[in-house]
Amino acid sequence: MKRVTLVLPSSDEKRSSAVSQAGAEHLGIGYIAAYLRQRDVPVKILNFQVDSYISYWELAEKAPVKDANDCAEQILATEPEIVGMSITGITIREALDISYRLKELRPELLIVWGGHQAFYSARDLLHREPCVDAVVASDGEITMGRLVDAMATGAELRSITGLYLRGEKGLMVYTGPPPEPALDDLPEPARDTLEEMISRGMNITDARISTSRGCPFKCTFCVDPSLGYRIKWRARSAELVVQEMKNLVERYGIKFFWFSEDNFIPPSKRGRQRASEIADLLIESGLKVGYRALLRADAINGERELIAKLMRSGLSCVYIGVESGSPRRLEYFKKHESPEEYYAVLQQLREARVGLQIGFIMFDPFTSWQDLKIDGHFLHSVGQMYLYSNYCQTLDVFPGTEISTMLIKRGMLAVDFSYDSPYDVYDWEVAEIGHLGKAFMRGYTADFIEIDKFFQRFAVVDVPAFWRRAHNGDLGEDMVRRIQTIADKHLGTLNDTGLQFFESALDIAMTDWSEEAFDRQRIAHLHRSAEIRENLIRDLATLPPDITSKITCLTGTAVSTVAEPC
Repeated sequence: MKRVTLVLPSSDEKRSSAVSQAGAEHLGIGYIAAYLRQRDVPVKILNFQVDSYISYWELAEKAPVKDANDCAEQILATEPEIVGMSITGITIREALDISYRLKELRPELLIVWGGHQAFYSARDLLHREPCVDAVVASDGEITMGRLVDAMATGAELRSITGLYLRGEKGLMVYTGPPPEPALDDLPEPARDTLEEMISRGMNITDARISTSRGCPFKCTFCVDPSLGYRIKWRARSAELVVQEMKNLVERYGIKFFWFSEDNFIPPSKRGRQRASEIADLLIESGLKVGYRALLRADAINGERELIAKLMRSGLSCVYIGVESGSPRRLEYFKKHESPEEYYAVLQQLREARVGLQIGFIMFDPFTSWQDLKIDGHFLHSVGQMYLYSNYCQTLDVFPGTEISTMLIKRGMLAVDFSYDSPYDVYDWEVAEIGHLGKAFMRGYTADFIEIDKFFQRFAVVDVPAFWRRAHNGDLGEDMVRRIQTIADKHLGTLNDTGLQFFESALDIAMTDWSEEAFDRQRIAHLHRSAEIRENLIRDLATLPPDITSKITCLTGTAVSTVAEPC
């Protein structure tokens, strides 16, 4: 049987899993590895992002991106005959360097790429990058299994559906629609990366888990519509989801799960019923775990009983891709949701004491000054200006998305825009807004990331966990109200401070733009945020030790030797 090595390249970009509290695991690779191993295929996983993850959470200097030569040598040491790489926009340069080095050292090696960025740029990749032999379209488990079989028997790769291959004159050949596995038929993903992090001394309490795939919606900025799933949303059964959670608790002592899919609950009767079944099984199991789920606002609007049940089962935080509070922007994003719906749902979550994370695109090429004012006040009104990351994001434009086509048609994006193009190099309808957006993004430095992660962990994991304990009768309500009062005080102050900083930056951009003036405001806001963090820590220290020991942002979330705030 052919030996396979699955690789996740690293990057020095801050928006990678290296700074995610969910950990450095990649479940896509984990699923492919488990599927191949079930078929007795020897598989190794090399996740080059682990070093960056450990470096970040140790609060040390960031680990340098591994040199392509070092990565290639480490890959070849596993003696692979097939190398599969999962690619993202921020790792594609490193992936190309590694692939070319592998081809120099082992020209006969089959190199297969997968992931959204590889999938929708397959034509250009195969035409321009001879180091890439094939690209997997969409889900990779079955296709990779068939590819390994074909390599072992000498069969033509063109006989395998779900591949993009290089044909005559370097032109792409598409072998046909990819198989879409029934998710309950797949084994649980391999946890090699989780075990590696534990073996390297990390105090792992969190893990990713995937319960569904796909999205039935067509947001203009999103890559999902281009994936071409025939079944727009597929889900694992409640029984298998909860069983995997039990297994991870028993094997690794996991206490918190990050559901890693776009739609844990789609806005449908079937989706809500499955979520209710998962909650029932978690409650029956007696598992004392928390979890975060991603979903749309319309999936839970008015569903107070479901929200309450999910909260009792462990739901600590909901991530909602709000993207904007401006009706105009929501329309051209094709969100099919309204600010009024967002206000209603966020109020329902507050009442249920469920934490909130939001996705928010503050700046895009069509944003107006009025949009920015609306969005700043929207974020403040829902208490989300406490995180710099909520109001600094500029739109990343990806090939294959509807918004990339819109920009090309308007002459605001190069017609040859592709996988190797920077994802933020487009023209802006208002140039000064572009200057401001890029300044905000450049200002999202390690200091701000550290502060954001601290406050975010406290707000969306720690505080909801205490409310869950109170609802379960494990903690007195007087104590949790005391904790909530402390949270409201300091998160509220930071929310106000965030709005003041944002509005001062708007004033600078709308009058006489100065990078130096912006940086002075940004540094002042950084110092004020650090001061608020110290005040919060001081107030939390007044709580009983058995309470403070459960506040994970104080005890550190990843490295057992770290006693400083996370």
